[in-house]
Amino acid sequence: MITELSSTGSFRQYLHSLYEDVACFIFPPYCIICKTSLEDGKQSVCSQCLEDIMREIKGTDPYCPVCEKQYPDIFDRCRRCSGRNSPGKLYALVPMTPHIREYLHAYKYFGRLEIAEDFARRAFEMYNDAEFVQQIDVIVPVPLHRRKRLQRGYNQAEVFACHLSELFGTPLANNSLKRIKHTKSQTYLNAKQRFENVKGVFRIIDGKQIRNKRVLLVDDIVTTGATLYECSRTLKKAGATTVVSFTIGRPVIKD
Repeated sequence: MITELSSTGSFRQYLHSLYEDVACFIFPPYCIICKTSLEDGKQSVCSQCLEDIMREIKGTDPYCPVCEKQYPDIFDRCRRCSGRNSPGKLYALVPMTPHIREYLHAYKYFGRLEIAEDFARRAFEMYNDAEFVQQIDVIVPVPLHRRKRLQRGYNQAEVFACHLSELFGTPLANNSLKRIKHTKSQTYLNAKQRFENVKGVFRIIDGKQIRNKRVLLVDDIVTTGATLYECSRTLKKAGATTVVSFTIGRPVIKD
């Protein structure tokens, strides 16, 4: 069961759902990718586009956001950069092609929460028997600051993490890590600015859920890895024995 949102967030979600129902009644819903009309306004894409998106998700080796390359799973960290400024082992489902970006933006900014479930199911199909999943004790989503959560109505990382928790059968510690500072958006910052922007903004609230635990740190998208790095550093300082990161999207790997 997905963790309940705050009362304000729930009300925002109710209004959003009401608006969506009215809009779908007045205007025929369209697939956000191919623009064909949809019979069910509760879905964001048509069945063919969803099938195409899920087909792009394949089992992958860990991804290094510093080098922007993948490396063999047998290594505990990237050998190119020796793991400097890296959150550690990071698995990402899919590269951020234009269609994937549009699909994930509908989830992140426009309340299409069903998208998280689609990706979580695919993650379960691919990684349920993976060694790193079998070794995880607890799942921790990257937290939003209270102000941004109230504005958005939900934390997209938490929604995705909740689905993973249910499917993998792994406990969710969604209140153990807190964002204590409201920072500017990372979107238009370069790599150095991103690391500075999130430095010291996370704090452990419930150390018992983290101490001596192997943690799966979950977010929706990784770019430079700055946020995951700072969260991972905070979790390890609180006593986490291992932190493995897991996201939906990552940059397209350059040749």
